[in-house]
Amino acid sequence: MGRRRQGKKSISTEGAERPLLLTPWQMLCMQHLYAMVTGLGRLCRAPMISLMTLAVIAIAFALPMSLFVVLKNMQHLSQRLGHGTQLTIFLREHVDMTTAETLAAHLRQRPDVAGVRLISPAEGLKDFESRTGFAGVVSVLQKNPLPVVIEIYPYMTKQSSMVLQDMALQFKMLLEVDTVQLDLQWIQRIHTMAGLAKRLVLLLTGLFAAAVYLIVGYSIRMTVEHSRDEISVLKLIGGTDSFIQRPYLYVGFLYGLCGALLATVIVVFGFYCLHAPLLQLSKLYNSDLHFAGLQFADIAVALTIGIVLGVIGAKLAVTRQLESIEPGSA
Repeated sequence: MGRRRQGKKSISTEGAERPLLLTPWQMLCMQHLYAMVTGLGRLCRAPMISLMTLAVIAIAFALPMSLFVVLKNMQHLSQRLGHGTQLTIFLREHVDMTTAETLAAHLRQRPDVAGVRLISPAEGLKDFESRTGFAGVVSVLQKNPLPVVIEIYPYMTKQSSMVLQDMALQFKMLLEVDTVQLDLQWIQRIHTMAGLAKRLVLLLTGLFAAAVYLIVGYSIRMTVEHSRDEISVLKLIGGTDSFIQRPYLYVGFLYGLCGALLATVIVVFGFYCLHAPLLQLSKLYNSDLHFAGLQFADIAVALTIGIVLGVIGAKLAVTRQLESIEPGSA
């Protein structure tokens, strides 16, 4: 009996003395988990202040994101209008349909022409009546005054306004051609507005990114200031700066992530509210435009920018504050 008890005691003693060992990776995960929970707890201690800070960050993010959506749709519109650019050739009155068909076949062979449409005087008059509502206008006129028209659709992959103007001059030199119409001003205005909007988006993105950085930095600075006694005690018992900084970095991480997410919700909801009226307005202009909102890649970029700004702002703010806190200074 004594041996059995002694054996049992020795076995239980050996099991109790065996230490619990963690790998370095597990230790690192435990430290980051502790820091994240601590940072989340700091946000929950002052919920109203945290929510107000998140609201300001979300508004600062939502404005450039909204402009980005507008810019993306303007670029899509300009590209579509550019591909729809055409040259309208009005032939002389004495040119008949046979000569016009021969000229149209010759123009189709040009390498810079994507398509050619031949419009007879009867088709042109019918289109004029449908567009203007002046039905039966032929009965008033003695003859159809409209000439034969050829619409030229050039390739717009690498075309510029100067190239299109050169094409118009070449077509105007043909004997059968009376007038060549090329409307480039409205297309150039769209392209100019898209370029201006792009620069405006970049400028505002930089300004609001700086605003987010300052907001996060100020919030972290106030949080560190309120925890001055706690930080001083941690330094007294040997807490390193990296250990003290880590929870505040997670606070900045959460500020940036949640602020960008809230901004995404605002932009998506705003686009949803405006999408139906925009489609209705497009149909009133006999257009089938489709408006694009935020894509998954756009949201991922916004979240990444928010996280980076939040962590950088928290890092700089807490580093400066820790330099002014010495052990036992509380």
